[in-house]
Amino acid sequence: MKKIASATLLFLLIATSKLSGGGFETNTKTVSVTGMAGAQVAVPQSSSSAVYNPAAIGFLPKKMMFSAGISGLISKTSYFETGTENYHSAHPSRFLPSVSATFQINERIGAGLAYYSSFGYHHRWEDNWPGRFVTIESKLGIKTIQPSVSFTFAEMFAVSASALIHNGNYDHRKALATGNNEGEASLNGKGSGMGFMLGSFLKYNESLSAGLTIKWNGNLNLKNSTLAYSRIPSSWQDLYPVVDAFDITIRLPYCVTAGASITFNEDLITTAELSYSGWKRLDSLYFSSPVADGGPVYLRLNNSLSGRLGVQYAFVEEFIMKGGVTYEVSPYNSDHVIPSYPDANKVSFALGAEFKPKPQFSVDVAAGLENVFERKGVDADNYFYGSYNSTRYFFGAGINYHF
Repeated sequence: MKKIASATLLFLLIATSKLSGGGFETNTKTVSVTGMAGAQVAVPQSSSSAVYNPAAIGFLPKKMMFSAGISGLISKTSYFETGTENYHSAHPSRFLPSVSATFQINERIGAGLAYYSSFGYHHRWEDNWPGRFVTIESKLGIKTIQPSVSFTFAEMFAVSASALIHNGNYDHRKALATGNNEGEASLNGKGSGMGFMLGSFLKYNESLSAGLTIKWNGNLNLKNSTLAYSRIPSSWQDLYPVVDAFDITIRLPYCVTAGASITFNEDLITTAELSYSGWKRLDSLYFSSPVADGGPVYLRLNNSLSGRLGVQYAFVEEFIMKGGVTYEVSPYNSDHVIPSYPDANKVSFALGAEFKPKPQFSVDVAAGLENVFERKGVDADNYFYGSYNSTRYFFGAGINYHF
């Protein structure tokens, strides 16, 4: 009996772990940078530097800056299996708040503090879809607090160090084949973790600057996670006994980002950057009793690249337009798809605007579209075949204030 319960938990963990496979880092961390498709590592412009590259704090235009905003995400994923109809993931809308602040203590030392959503998704499939025995609903949400300190040298170069303090929840729900009826298993976990980020910034001259960040996200440790069964017929109760609480460790990816920006004049700024993400850290998912004898769950993931281009133009001092494009390579193998999180290569386009009714106050808005290219493949672990395509819309509004 215990072996059956352990096998069920292991199967659920395998399905759940695939959600961590790739492409779930939040690209709308702050509203002001969303309009430039997230390209900001080499642009010292707003308090969003506290998120993207705190080394740039010493080069910001004001001594003390503050930003707050909220971003929304609306998504839709379709699944098609040969000979059957299309099925859709409902993707409940997500609303993500963010706050950032920077302060230049003196000519050499600056400080930053930020709160934002770093990783997350929410997929909810139809209850009767063919993959319900793998997943019906999957949800991950990780919020991060990032305190930082920066040091500026020789008026052109700076370095920074940040702590990444994570808090998150992880939920997964699936159907169980229990004779003539279908039961349900639900996995729930909450936890925390820590990482760090190192940054550097070079202002070569008034026109050219560059930035480099190294982010080690560390692990998300889900303590006292639970597995609960429901709608289990009495004749099957012995096969699904109560499972003691257990711990799960999710190893989050690291990321190295390098970028450069060109300021043509006070009105026009362009920037480009390239990121290398270490998703292969998720090849192993570690969990404690009651399935410690199961060992780590191995995933087929690869490290991946993404690139971003951003531009902003000030038509007048009070009105600035922004735009950007991003291309991300999926860490999944080309023939491998997961119904819990059907990731694929994707491209996104963003537009934004900043309006300054007062010199020290401005309002930001941003909107965009992310297209996840169609993927055909197989979830070999669960003998599940099909093709997927996704479309995601994002938008946001925020305020900025400087002293």
